[in-house]
Amino acid sequence: MSDQLTPEMVRSLEQELAAKEAELAKISKSRGQCRPIVMGEESDNSELSAIAEQEHALRTSISSIRRTLDTCPVIELDSSDKTVVGVGAIVTLELTEEGDEPFEVQMTLAKDTNIDMNRKIAHFTLNSPIGKCIVGQKVGFIGEYTVKGNAATHIDDSKYGCKILAIQY
Repeated sequence: MSDQLTPEMVRSLEQELAAKEAELAKISKSRGQCRPIVMGEESDNSELSAIAEQEHALRTSISSIRRTLDTCPVIELDSSDKTVVGVGAIVTLELTEEGDEPFEVQMTLAKDTNIDMNRKIAHFTLNSPIGKCIVGQKVGFIGEYTVKGNAATHIDDSKYGCKILAIQY
């Protein structure tokens, strides 16, 4: 998770939290509907074991989201401060993928996925891995981010290093 959140990220996390809490309530209710008559049978009930695993995973995820919302500072992306990466910024970055030579790229920070594809410059969003890494940062910032892989296509996670070289508006 990011060290700082934008208001959009907070709203997204709050929606995710509400959805997970609703799912937990639904799963917990289903646990009560399949409770065995004899309590000793509970350890042999695979349905109850599966429900308990789902509940544990949801509680862990809910706890993580709450911790993020409670501890990460919220930054305003005030576009009047032209020294930090904010919405609409054209950012020149030096990127390095694990083990490869660095390369330079220029990207624009878009507020969401509704981006103008006719422009000749790459875009990234606030909630993208690179967006979470560099939003609110200044020229000279050096950071790392991970792009999650896809098990279905056998693509592993990729780690990148980045350095902000320039910010324009």
